[in-house]
Amino acid sequence: MPRHEHVFNLHRTAPYECGAALVTILAFPEEDAPESLVMSCHRSLCSMAIRARMEHDPAWGFQPQAIKPIYASYDSARTKRDHGHLEKRLKHRMLAAKMVIPFLMEAETGAVPELPPDIKRLSVSQLANWVLPESGNAEPKNVADRIWRRSLPVIHFAAAITLISSEYVRLGLSPITIASLIIDPVTIGKVVEGAKEVEALLTKSPRAHVDVDSLIQVRLAA
Repeated sequence: MPRHEHVFNLHRTAPYECGAALVTILAFPEEDAPESLVMSCHRSLCSMAIRARMEHDPAWGFQPQAIKPIYASYDSARTKRDHGHLEKRLKHRMLAAKMVIPFLMEAETGAVPELPPDIKRLSVSQLANWVLPESGNAEPKNVADRIWRRSLPVIHFAAAITLISSEYVRLGLSPITIASLIIDPVTIGKVVEGAKEVEALLTKSPRAHVDVDSLIQVRLAA
């Protein structure tokens, strides 16, 4: 199976393994991502999920579980380092999602949405300047190169998380967190399906300049 195609089986695999895989795909969309780092981050996320489950449900921790020993005993120092790698990369994906939302709104309605006062027109360069203060970069060009372009293979997942979270907040619910994306199969399913809807909108958005054929694909096994 090509690297850009993934199949998750939530019935035969622990949901946290699927969720951790989705988060690592989101964090490391590039084809030349260090495989050892990707694998370590996935294991760290699974370890964090198990530990969080034990903290919130102590009785579960005393019951026999089908758990891979590598997750239960993963080095805590390495987990902390991996969390740092993930945190920075996931922040970049969410900034890219913030940039793509106006393009999606235009594709859905056929009209340019109301833009912040300091944005003169709907373009990647203008939106890069908009998120510049949050990015930690000195120039909009760096945002376009290091955040926008590097996020494009998973922009549909990042946008889906943002859109679903906004809807949750509107309904008085908590937004999606990395924890809920890892451990909750319902959230995983919503994000995967939401990404398909975003992908369909991207095909109608010439100004976003997103090659939908290069998007990483994830599907859920029946």
